[in-house]
Amino acid sequence: MDENVLEEKLAEELLEGWQVVPTGSGFLVTTAWRWPTGEMIEISVRKVAERDDLYLVTDGGELFNFLFARGIDLRQDDRNMKLLQSIAAGSAAKMIDYQIVRGSNDDDLPRSIRLIAEAVKEGAFLLWHLLV
Repeated sequence: MDENVLEEKLAEELLEGWQVVPTGSGFLVTTAWRWPTGEMIEISVRKVAERDDLYLVTDGGELFNFLFARGIDLRQDDRNMKLLQSIAAGSAAKMIDYQIVRGSNDDDLPRSIRLIAEAVKEGAFLLWHLLV
């Protein structure tokens, strides 16, 4: 197998099970990646205003809600909130209103979706030790 075939097969493998559903203002991306509880991680993509070339990519607050439902309140936990802000920054994103958010254009949209999904997964697993 040469590297081009391997890249194609790897891309297919990495996207297997992902779903993209159009919404009125963008997309809902259900990844094949899972929360520690086994549920699928979802990423929301929303158009900015009436523009068709600018998007906000976000976890929609799901990481915050996941942790809060298990007893970790980031509103009162500065240390772990700063940890999540650092994780978001590593994906060129920010924590805004307890959501991981990243702006994107058409060309960068697939990468932005992947980076937000990675940040969500990393945040969930870094703080999972506090839950068990």
